[in-house]
Parts: sequence; structure tokens; C-alpha cells
Amino acid sequence: MKHYILAIIFSISSLFSYSQVIEPASPYNFAAGARAGFLTAGTAKYFLLEQIAIEGIVGFRYWQGPHVSLLVEYHHAHMFTVENLYMYYGGGFNIGHSTTTIHHFNGTSTNVATPYTGLEGIFGFEYNFTELIDFPVCASVDIKPGFDYYPTFRPAFGTGAISVRYIFR
Repeated sequence: MKHYILAIIFSISSLFSYSQVIEPASPYNFAAGARAGFLTAGTAKYFLLEQIAIEGIVGFRYWQGPHVSLLVEYHHAHMFTVENLYMYYGGGFNIGHSTTTIHHFNGTSTNVATPYTGLEGIFGFEYNFTELIDFPVCASVDIKPGFDYYPTFRPAFGTGAISVRYIFR
């Protein structure tokens, strides 16, 4: 588990070190806020390039426990000819900790705690409200299908959410 944490810290720090050389992003540079859905979490998005962003999600799955995701996303601007509407898609990895209750035939139950890791994709739409209401905020709706590896691979489909982020300038 220590190796996973060190790999995540190294990956994030190396990405931020390259950001000093790369040109600034177009919709905004950095935004952070809350995410509600299958995963209740905090979310932060940082644009590395004009259309490429990294998103970090840290929170709790509603019945399992802590969960951390790191995603790379590709953004398309002005979808359906709507100004400030962005479609994005991408993928990344996650780690977390799951607590499951096993019910036995004799009427007893046992709680089993298991760390997990996995791969996930993301597809969604984001709207930047800055010009509309003169307040730096954006909202997004997305779905994050993927696979988690507990002792075996398990699909994690339908993990959609709504996020609201404050845009830092």
C-alpha cells in the first residue's frame, strides 16, 4: 500500500512541475469543489494544456469507505454550439478501502475490510457559469464506469455524480 501512495505522490508532483512550462488552460486553470452521487467527495481539476486536465477526487463511497481517484480528461469546447459548455472524457486509476458484511447461515455476520485498486473511465459535461452570473463557478454531470480489483475484478458501472466547483483565478 505504501508503494501505491508513493506512486501517486510522485505522479502528481511530476505533473505539477511540468505545468510551469506549459501554456495556461483555456476555460480556467484550477477549480475545486464538491461532488455528490455514488461517491460523496471533494474534487479538484487542474488544466495542464488547452484541453487536457487532471482531476483528483477524494471521498467516501456510500457503503464502503474511503476512495481516491486520479483522472486525466480531454475537454471539447462549445458542445452543441452552446458557449461555455464542455464535453470531457478520459480515464485514470483509483485506490480505496472497502468494508463488506458477510452473513453466515447460522445467523451471525462478519465485517471484512479489504483495500482495493482499479481503473476507471469518465464521460461528462461541464458548464462554466462565470460569464452568465458573474461568479467564478462551474458545474458538471458525469459517469465513471470502471473495474475495481478486490481479491477479484468487479465492475463498477453507473457511478454518476454532479459536481460544483469554485474557479480560482
